[in-house]
Amino acid sequence: MSSYVLFPVAALRTMKPHQVVAMIRLMSHQDLAGHCWPTQTTLAEGTTMSPAAMQRAVAGLAADGHATVTHRFARSNVYTLAEPFRRRPPRPAPIPASECQLPENDKPEGEALKGSKKQIEPKEGTIPVRRAAPPLRPAGGRNPFARQPWLRKLSAYAGERLSGSQRMFAWEVIAKAEAGGLAGEEQRALDRIDREMRACGFRPST
Repeated sequence: MSSYVLFPVAALRTMKPHQVVAMIRLMSHQDLAGHCWPTQTTLAEGTTMSPAAMQRAVAGLAADGHATVTHRFARSNVYTLAEPFRRRPPRPAPIPASECQLPENDKPEGEALKGSKKQIEPKEGTIPVRRAAPPLRPAGGRNPFARQPWLRKLSAYAGERLSGSQRMFAWEVIAKAEAGGLAGEEQRALDRIDREMRACGFRPST
């Protein structure tokens, strides 16, 4: 389960601060179906809230429709998060180039070996099959997924170390950075949050 979490910013505006902390803890324990079953003591670990306060915060999330609680006898409750708060499935790993080659039985005749690389020479009168070109990167040339782990860490830092309007502003800037480019002033604000996070040696709670 992931240690970093990303919130939909629009949903945060309706939550109270202690509910935001409770949702962060629930999201850090959920599976891909949005289910988790930590105890109240586990949820309260790493926060300034007591287990009783955490229980009240979770009850508030359930009352607002952000999560559902299934009670179990002599066992911890099962929490199911609403769709906006569920984990995103991991992106599939790229297929190695060695596995993209045609199997030996499917290779056309006339194949020639040159050095260590195999090249296909089609028969006369046939149309060679060309592989699809890899998808192009954005105009800026940067990998759009390269900053995702960093943005997740910044989001966790904002949720655990910032408060009030500072937390909301940080989450708005992070959400814009995840969706696309930032204006110069917003990028400088994001860099400032990063410097503060590095200066305090922040590590997301597990």
